[in-house]
Amino acid sequence: MVSIGELAQRTGTTPRMLRHWEANGLLPPADVDPATGRRSYDPAQAGRVLTIVALRANGFGLDAIRDLLDARTDHAKLRAVLDERRSTLAASIARDNASLRRLDRRIASLDREHDEIATTLRLGPLPPLTGPGLRTTVSHESEIRAAVRALLTQIATPPDAEVALVFDGTTDPRVIAVTAVSEAARTTVVTVPGAPRAASVRLAQRPVDLGDTWTALDAALLPRGLAATGPYRQILHPRGTTTLATPSGPIADAI
Repeated sequence: MVSIGELAQRTGTTPRMLRHWEANGLLPPADVDPATGRRSYDPAQAGRVLTIVALRANGFGLDAIRDLLDARTDHAKLRAVLDERRSTLAASIARDNASLRRLDRRIASLDREHDEIATTLRLGPLPPLTGPGLRTTVSHESEIRAAVRALLTQIATPPDAEVALVFDGTTDPRVIAVTAVSEAARTTVVTVPGAPRAASVRLAQRPVDLGDTWTALDAALLPRGLAATGPYRQILHPRGTTTLATPSGPIADAI
């Protein structure tokens, strides 16, 4: 017989974990001293402990492990336990694969845009923007995507219409103003001020993650001693290309 400490040491577990498994009916000791409560185990129980460890590492819960180790568990019950775990793993793999595909698209987009920004970056004045449009506000950058979808739905422009989106967090630090402007819209006229100095780039495709693209543009301005000062503009051209533009100035002025 071995003590709970010896069994834990042999199996790479802890006495606390072994007591937890005992409490859940997975590892009854071979003997318990009625006077001291000292637990003793058959050395062969190390195999059961290692089996529990392996099953836990494979994601099985304690109830499922109890069924898997119970000699009375019939084929149907055993199959149900394994099928349930398989379904959980398959769903997890599907989610991970979807996340991986999204990440791959983001990486590919970032690499492509890095090259396009380097070759298409232009510095010059940014004209005012005036035309039919709508404006809303959001409290956080994470809300911008949904706000843009809502504005584009409301202005109801045809698929081949050019749309200008403006993101302004400079006027009120508590909110970000999101504006959509399109000559094809039938709304009231809105105006966005221009700037004497700005940076603009032309991208062959719309960014997968606009935040990544602005970060890449900021990085391209640094060697020139410049920084974006906002508001930011995104022009959605009919054939899927995109122009990004932002007022810019010396880094010292932007700090």
